[in-house]
Amino acid sequence: MTDAVNFFSGTKFVSLVKKNEPLAPHTTLGIGGPVDYYIETDKDDEAAEILRYAHQCKLPVFVLGAGSNIVVADSGWRGLVLRYTNRQLIFHNSDDTIVEASAGLNWDDLVVATVARGLAGIECLSGVPGLVGAAPVQNIGCYGQEAAATIETVETIDCQTGTRRQFSRQECGFGYRQSRFKKTGGYLITKVIFRLSRINDGAVLYDDVARELSAQHIVKPTLGDVRQTVLAIRRRKSMVIDKDDPNSRGVGSFFVNPIVTRDTSDELQRASARLFPSKVMPRWPMGGELVKLSAAWLIESAGFQRGDVFGRVGISANHTLAIINRGGAKASDVVALAGQIRQRVRDVFGVVLEPEPVFVGFNKTVGELLKESS
Repeated sequence: MTDAVNFFSGTKFVSLVKKNEPLAPHTTLGIGGPVDYYIETDKDDEAAEILRYAHQCKLPVFVLGAGSNIVVADSGWRGLVLRYTNRQLIFHNSDDTIVEASAGLNWDDLVVATVARGLAGIECLSGVPGLVGAAPVQNIGCYGQEAAATIETVETIDCQTGTRRQFSRQECGFGYRQSRFKKTGGYLITKVIFRLSRINDGAVLYDDVARELSAQHIVKPTLGDVRQTVLAIRRRKSMVIDKDDPNSRGVGSFFVNPIVTRDTSDELQRASARLFPSKVMPRWPMGGELVKLSAAWLIESAGFQRGDVFGRVGISANHTLAIINRGGAKASDVVALAGQIRQRVRDVFGVVLEPEPVFVGFNKTVGELLKESS
């Protein structure tokens, strides 16, 4: 491996480079080997120059956010990890409804600021870990809201050419936990522009939120009421990052809820009724002929339970979808458990669960990794 200082000699970036930086401390899972070269910057021009230089030198680049949705290989990443750290937040328009957030801003800090100004549209996304830059990549969503509904524009830097490009909402290719940025990569997101609404009525779109508000005798919830309610629910599920909560040492939901056709959903409903007469398989219409299933229900019905222990990894005691690092775990441990869960669900229901986190530094596809580990 080329020495980091020599690799960047003759450039202005020498002082920024960290060599053999461990990635585990940069992830919420607390797992992952070292990266050859690690750089942080909060400057767009500097990020563009670094990306151009890395491309010219054929140095692979991975853009790191908060590390809350990645599984890093035990061998680490052979190349450069670039972390963009600009946290600027600007409110535009006379009523502040156009919100310009830099990608390095903590996502929940954005939610706090918008709720405080009486701006609706992302209050149900309270407590989601990660940075603003990850929102359009994953099209983050929970409790009935998705980032895509409020995103107007995404500003980026091309990782090969260093040129800047803006993407409109339509150009982002948003889908359920999907976007063009997740499918193809190739861009460093620097800024996301949102259009919110000046309405102080909080959105109540999920039964869990409605029940919690009802228990508090809140009939007309404000944005703040919904935010606090969502946070309370997420904390009970250990889905808010907390260093004192071992069940939050993961990547949140490890698998996405499957989207299937209505015919497939009906077939699964009949099969589950035969297999589990006392259970009702939850499903939600997605419009057209598509139906969303509950990955958590499928996993539990396939024989896994909250709190299950598998050596150094396990399933969260508070959320079936969360695979956690119980202490000293390796990426191989996580991959092995994920493979077991995926195979068992496939054997019982014929449904292939797709993982939500990004796998970094592995020399095989996610499908190959999880298949070999099952």
